Amino acid sequence: MRRAITEGAVVAYLDHDENLLSVLYEAAGNPVLLSTIRTMWQHCRAYRTVGARATLDAPGVNALWRYQERLIEAAAAHDVQAAASITNESLVNATTRIEAQLAAPKQAGGARAASQPE
Repeated sequence: MRRAITEGAVVAYLDHDENLLSVLYEAAGNPVLLSTIRTMWQHCRAYRTVGARATLDAPGVNALWRYQERLIEAAAAHDVQAAASITNESLVNATTRIEAQLAAPKQAGGARAASQPE
């Protein structure tokens, strides 16, 4: 995962991230949950790619791996509460990054549209 981040390989990073999370979710023993999550990943892969690409392009940002490291530590310690909290933090962070990227073109487009004569 770190190598993919270093190389700027967004798709490889997302594949590794999903593989890591799949291992953890499989441990929950709920195949329906895992199937649902995998389906959601497929449906939002384009958005996740946008968010990951923007983060890779930002200098000094480690948001793409800091949560995974903490999540692995929580899982190794069998700390369910910490794992749930870390997962939630990661989702909020990713959502914020993706929303910022999706809003950026609208803001630029809105400024252009306002400055053009009718």
